[in-house]
Amino acid sequence: MRDIMILFLLGFSAISLLAQRSYTAGEIQSKAEVKYGRFEIMMYSSDVSGTTSTFFLWKNGGETSTTSWNEIDIETFGKSANEWQSNPIWEYNNTDTDIKRWEAVHGGLKIAKSWVKFTLEWTPNYIAWFNNDIEVRRIVKGENVPANHPRYNNGNSDDPVGYISAAMRMCYNHWATYPGEWLGSWNEANLPSYQFVDWFTYQKWNGTGFDAVSTRYDYNSASEITDNYNISTHTFTENQCQFSTKAVGVTNGYMWLGIFKSGQEAAPTGNQIPGGGLPPVVYNHILPKKVEAEEFNTQNGLQTETVVASEGTGLNIGYTDVNDYAEYAIEVPKTGNYTVDFRVASLNGNAGFSVSVDGAVKINEVAVAATGGWQTWATLNKTLALTAGKHTLKITITKAGFNFNWMEFKIATEPPVLSFTNLTNNQTINSGTDLNINVQATHASGIANVQLFVDGILLRQDNVAPYEWGLGTDDASLNTLPVGTHTIKAVATAMGGEVAETSITISILPLKQTIYLQKGWNLISINVMPDTTIVGGRDVACNVSTIFANLDLAEIKTMNSFWKKSQPNFLNSLKTITPGEGYLVNMNTEGTLSITGTPIVATLHTTSLQGWTIVGCPFQTAMPLSSYFNTNNCEIIKNFDGYWSPNGMQNSIQNLEPGKAYFMKF
Repeated sequence: MRDIMILFLLGFSAISLLAQRSYTAGEIQSKAEVKYGRFEIMMYSSDVSGTTSTFFLWKNGGETSTTSWNEIDIETFGKSANEWQSNPIWEYNNTDTDIKRWEAVHGGLKIAKSWVKFTLEWTPNYIAWFNNDIEVRRIVKGENVPANHPRYNNGNSDDPVGYISAAMRMCYNHWATYPGEWLGSWNEANLPSYQFVDWFTYQKWNGTGFDAVSTRYDYNSASEITDNYNISTHTFTENQCQFSTKAVGVTNGYMWLGIFKSGQEAAPTGNQIPGGGLPPVVYNHILPKKVEAEEFNTQNGLQTETVVASEGTGLNIGYTDVNDYAEYAIEVPKTGNYTVDFRVASLNGNAGFSVSVDGAVKINEVAVAATGGWQTWATLNKTLALTAGKHTLKITITKAGFNFNWMEFKIATEPPVLSFTNLTNNQTINSGTDLNINVQATHASGIANVQLFVDGILLRQDNVAPYEWGLGTDDASLNTLPVGTHTIKAVATAMGGEVAETSITISILPLKQTIYLQKGWNLISINVMPDTTIVGGRDVACNVSTIFANLDLAEIKTMNSFWKKSQPNFLNSLKTITPGEGYLVNMNTEGTLSITGTPIVATLHTTSLQGWTIVGCPFQTAMPLSSYFNTNNCEIIKNFDGYWSPNGMQNSIQNLEPGKAYFMKF
């Protein structure tokens, strides 16, 4: 595309100095300016080559050298029945005069002379474009113009979402460029040309989403335009037309913008009005239901005819050729399998069609054999898996030569209703947490079993409600999940064999233990297995020198080993620190010991020998001493905080605390 043609909806500068044009055209700009929101427009675009029908947001003053340009576009092409263009356009600041833009052309849907619902979502975090409720493009904050795009500028023309942040006007215009490849060839004999808008809605951005209540214009009167919009009278270099107040109006409940030879401005009449002035029909088929073939939202190449009386009333689709298609807006309330009956007729057979949903082929070909005549009907049955939500279902002719009357959707099987009740998707969990997973599953026929998979591996099948894994069960592996991301999947099977599954992702975060060490002697223990540290091909994570790196350590003692900084390492009998065990640590200066890793198995290390020993705390939380010691296995426990004895009346310590160690006499 030529650069000057992409510059668009736009070039409002120096407009009063341009020569008067031979054609007039329509443009309106809202009096109100909005920052962020959701915009929906039911629009009928012109098919006249050389023209564009548009809706766009534009920052007033952006054409000047002292105001940064902000703009977001929806532009359809008169030269093409199926293409339209989306643009973000921006400058970095008020002194930047180098306009940046990132065009994308979209196809696959009949646009020209068809009612299409365009939607634009603009937030601080993304800009997204939709047609007929199907998202076709999204750019997010921080996203760069790709290197293979003509507008790539060594990474400098980036982040349109970040730079497009000013309040903007809501605008329409319908205009003609000079002949060129962007909008196609031009022939004034094709005038007048009209763009129509049936209605418009705006939902305000509230910081977390779009307001449920919307502002709506139905364009039922001229005052609805003059009260809310300014009608433009300027032009710009690339525009063959002079915008005029005579090129905008309301007819039969539609706002129209026209392109005319100057002096021939007139409201549309008769067949110039879509549907002869009847309101547009935009179907949204909520399944299960029977969908008549003629109840499409868009089609290409197909014709309709009156169906034989024995089939009821209405129309069927006929005159099918390869690559003709019809698209239907469907809404699926529940995910599941649906049976679809297709009502078809064919004189000669050897015909067929494919079925796709949101652009993905679901059925490669439904073969249509001879039925005995063009109005002799037969029913073909297929099964289609559909997910809950709004979709575009497309019937594409793969082999010509059949008629199509209707398709009926029925729920093939109602899957179980299945959900996690105590975990959410993308939840973060600290390493070592005792993980409990609860699943709720229901079905009219009852639930036969629920299986739980962790990273694709079956953990256990539960056959009786409540369906629980983790606490109070033998699912020890849930409590030792390694640091990282894990997929938890539940699969429920109903008594009738129906199956449903649901998955969530959880992230296990590393555990960090911090122990304050005072100057002098300390009794400590660690309850974390340090992350692997490889030196010379060996894991030295638990070495004394690794654990106490960057700390001013003097010596460490146990009951039968020692480490001293002042002597050669080969003389030290204590080489490594064992998580869970207790140590007497002497510091030259105070410091803080920090260890990152995974929790250890909480096993208390004691001895059966009589006398004194040092015992650590392997637990992640404080545990009562009385839960582990009594008069049968303990005489007294001490540390620098106090003491405890079984049945003691004045005990000054009560718990085994993480990070601490204790002298114990057995």
